[in-house]
Amino acid sequence: MMDKSKYSWINLLFLLCFAYAPYAHAQKIVVSDSKTNTGFSKDRLERLDARMHQFVDKGQLSGVQTLIYRSGKIVHFDTYGNADIESETALDDNSMWRIYSMTKPIVSVGLMMLYEQGLFNLNDPVSDYIPAFNEMTVYTEEHGIQPAKNTMKIIDY
Repeated sequence: MMDKSKYSWINLLFLLCFAYAPYAHAQKIVVSDSKTNTGFSKDRLERLDARMHQFVDKGQLSGVQTLIYRSGKIVHFDTYGNADIESETALDDNSMWRIYSMTKPIVSVGLMMLYEQGLFNLNDPVSDYIPAFNEMTVYTEEHGIQPAKNTMKIIDY
C-alpha cells in the first residue's frame, strides 16, 4: 500500500503537468542519433510519418506533429503541414497547439502510470487524495441538499 502523505500523487501529477509545460516548450528539440539502439524500427517510423503526412495531404488535418520519447530522449520528431491553412503559414517545430477537451485522456494516462507503479488502488476513496471530497453533498427535490451517502472512489465499478 502507498504512503498517503499530505502531498497526494494526483495533485503532484497536476503540478508537474503545469510546471513542465513552459519548460518543455522552450526546449530545443534534439532527436537521438538514429544509429543508437532506440528500440524503434526506422522503417516503421518512416511509415508513421508517411501516414501522418497523408492526413495533411488529403485535407483531413491542417498539420501534424509527432514525437516519441523514450528513456529520457526524443527518439523521433516530425512536423508537417500548416499552422494556418488560409494564410498557408507553415507549421513550426515550436508551434503552439490548442488541444481542446484533452484533460481527461492526458490525466487518465498519467494516473494509470502511477497505478502501474503501485502508488494507489483504483478503489481508494477520492477524498484520500483530495480532502474537499470528504464533505460531498447531493441535491434531491425531495430532501434538498444533504450529505452524500456513498464515498466516491477513483474508479467506481
